[in-house]
Amino acid sequence: MKTVWKRFAAGFLAATLALSLTACGGDSSSSSGESSEGEDTSLSDIQKRGKLIVGMNAEFAPYEFHIMENGEDKLVGMDIEIAQAIADDMGVELEIKELAFDALITALNAGQVDILISGLSATEKRREQIDFSEPYYKSKTVAMINKKNAGQYKTLDDLKDKKLGVQLSSLQQQAVNNAFPDKPDDEYMLIESMNTLMLALKADQIDALVTADIVCKQAMAANPEFTVAEGSEFDLDFLNSPGAAVGIRKGSDALKAQLDSTIIRLKDEGKIDEFMNRACEIAANNVSAEEA
Repeated sequence: MKTVWKRFAAGFLAATLALSLTACGGDSSSSSGESSEGEDTSLSDIQKRGKLIVGMNAEFAPYEFHIMENGEDKLVGMDIEIAQAIADDMGVELEIKELAFDALITALNAGQVDILISGLSATEKRREQIDFSEPYYKSKTVAMINKKNAGQYKTLDDLKDKKLGVQLSSLQQQAVNNAFPDKPDDEYMLIESMNTLMLALKADQIDALVTADIVCKQAMAANPEFTVAEGSEFDLDFLNSPGAAVGIRKGSDALKAQLDSTIIRLKDEGKIDEFMNRACEIAANNVSAEEA
């Protein structure tokens, strides 16, 4: 069955999104995961519906991103393969619902999706709002720059007075704020779209793009003019995060147990690394094809 991709403008406020989504209703809505008697139905509700609804922001290669294949728009990436494996283990169909990154948690708690899979780091701050599965991947945060400017960077402090591109509401936004708490707002390009940030770096509209090292790996494979700035790894210890994990509503113990079972299996079988390597290759080939 052909999937209908739902896009939401990045400029929407998260609260506005929650209200609009709640008003939509419909049979595809996710349930609260609790029966009237207080029983945990977070897993059984999905299985009865026969469909797992996953929220994500598909502008974060190699985690999740769009490609054109045989004239058709296709959603691919490591998180897509993880989502499919989770759905298969549950014995249900997979539906992807695309959302703005800064609206993911709001949509989850509004009951519009069952889980979140979007390279979402299980930070202490996020754990106050939602629960998480076992982590499936842990990356570093670094600064990607244009190779022609590599000589300007030797330590993290060399980024302090540069214009930095950062994805809105991301782990990287917190990392930069922690490293440079007095940095003025006009020295940031803080937006939701990673694709726009990549183009801004290409056009020298920003000096550096602060993102995950695996995102840099994919971007550099497709854009040889990019490189990682020397000494640019940001400290992430303050986030108290074990890594990227699947986001779920609080109290969804049955669903968490099912998710953990799949993730542990995928890690033990070496599938996570396989998914990531395949996604990086697809992303690089896709960019090369677009430029040809």
